[in-house]
Amino acid sequence: MNLYLVSQYENTGYDTYDSFVVAVETEKEARETSPNNSYKWHDDKWFFQYADGTETDEIYNHSWCDPKYVKAELIGIAKEGVEGIVCTSFNAG
Repeated sequence: MNLYLVSQYENTGYDTYDSFVVAVETEKEARETSPNNSYKWHDDKWFFQYADGTETDEIYNHSWCDPKYVKAELIGIAKEGVEGIVCTSFNAG
């Protein structure tokens, strides 16, 4: 897995994420990852995913942005077994 520093400056208010580090295979996958694991990107929009796997496209205070505004910078290779979100930067209000 590759390590990417993912950042955005589109959604900058209170209770938003500005960046995170994620271990994924591709830059595209990094750009389409939300720092809040409850949101999944597909069909050109974010979906909230419940614990049982069902989804809704009704957004509940999603504090990230559209992947087209995201910068994903390759910063290294993850240690074997590491995948997904490693750490996040959240701006609490």
